[in-house]
Amino acid sequence: MKRIVTFLLVIALSVGLIPSVTHAEGKQTDETPFEVRHPQAIDVWEKIEQIEDQTAAKKNATIADAAKAAYAIVEASETTLPGSLERHGEAFFWRTVDGAACGYNPGLRERIRRSKAGTSVELAGSTPEITVQGGVASSKNVAVFQPYIGLDSSFTDQYATEGKSIAKALGGVCSVYTISNVTIDNIAKALQTCAVVIFDSHGDTDYWNGDDCVSRANTSYLCLQSGVGITSEDMKTVSGTYGTYQHAYYAGSNGVMKYYCVDGTAIANHMTESAPNSLLWMAICLGMATDGLHKPLRGKGVQTVYGYSQSVSFSGDYKYEESFFYAMKLGATVRSAISLMKREHGNWDPAYADYTESRVLKEYVAFPIVVSDEDAYPGKGKVDAVQTVVGKGQLKAASFVYGDVDGDGTVTSMDASLLLRYLVNLNSLSREQLLRADVRTDCAVNASDASEILRRIVQLKSKFDAEP
Repeated sequence: MKRIVTFLLVIALSVGLIPSVTHAEGKQTDETPFEVRHPQAIDVWEKIEQIEDQTAAKKNATIADAAKAAYAIVEASETTLPGSLERHGEAFFWRTVDGAACGYNPGLRERIRRSKAGTSVELAGSTPEITVQGGVASSKNVAVFQPYIGLDSSFTDQYATEGKSIAKALGGVCSVYTISNVTIDNIAKALQTCAVVIFDSHGDTDYWNGDDCVSRANTSYLCLQSGVGITSEDMKTVSGTYGTYQHAYYAGSNGVMKYYCVDGTAIANHMTESAPNSLLWMAICLGMATDGLHKPLRGKGVQTVYGYSQSVSFSGDYKYEESFFYAMKLGATVRSAISLMKREHGNWDPAYADYTESRVLKEYVAFPIVVSDEDAYPGKGKVDAVQTVVGKGQLKAASFVYGDVDGDGTVTSMDASLLLRYLVNLNSLSREQLLRADVRTDCAVNASDASEILRRIVQLKSKFDAEP
């Protein structure tokens, strides 16, 4: 009976028969903290966190045991909107009677439980606002979003350092957003104004069944610590290929950490201008498992999006990131940077470099995936494979000439000779020389590159594959 009364109250609120709730500082808005707007969601998640702790303390307890106990709490709660509870594999989603969309993903809950640090200190030096220099199309600025650094011990300052290095190479400004400054509106603003945006966070999908987070997923999510700015429209229930889902929802807390999941549609809806043909680097799990993140943002003008097919290791992502941006800061094309990255670290998560390809596929190891003007999304269910990247995007004009191995500014027979001598171990080449020598961008530097250089010299080749 209480559920029916509460349900009718929600309907009355939604059609305006009862005035909306206000708090001491006035009428609530999207900028009002999520916990103030949706106290019933916070209440049920506190009970879920307690049952998770109790379950984890039991001998031989599993992730599935915690999920089962959490489901029972939600199912019995008077805060759950009747008819809204829906399973997606062993994950489940529901709405509270005060309008919040919530979701419980066992895989995400376990990952964050293992990595919890338990501090809530904001990092010094974070920049809460982006400084825009130049026009939209000529942006040189960089934004790094780190919602869990200082809270989750897995995250380091590597991306903040990289972001500043990229901005220096471009002659722009790097803004580093941490913890509560990582809001959906700040992300939208950065995508509208920056040449490079980096998501350094957790990621997820709306499906989980053991190690499978992909087969029946509707969308992919970026996790945030702050729910400020997330609207009722963002949390609206929509129909997908595999049941209903939300573009944004609350995934609960774990100690001082909170998890708000937003997909590309939710972010794009907060953008009021198009992106400046920019690069989005998603250092998150499952960002490319579906098209739910990249497709709406590409539709808003993001030129190139990089992400992973599955859950990626921190160490593997860091290796890829260093190689890729080393090349991009020199003015390399995306295809050239990806070729260097894979040549140095392999075709899948470097933490599993010694795995066979069959084992990689069996154990859901992450593959790097690029979507750009030249690189179509492989398609859901087809991202666990080696991708041939041909993207021509650049962050700046190249500071070198492809094929110019000796660095004298021109492509001559000496360059081919120098490369051939390297291939038979008669001399060494620096990292940048190898970047310049990799004119075919096939993730290898070999005799075929030397042949292409010679063909260019005798005018049988007008342009290298690596060139924009």
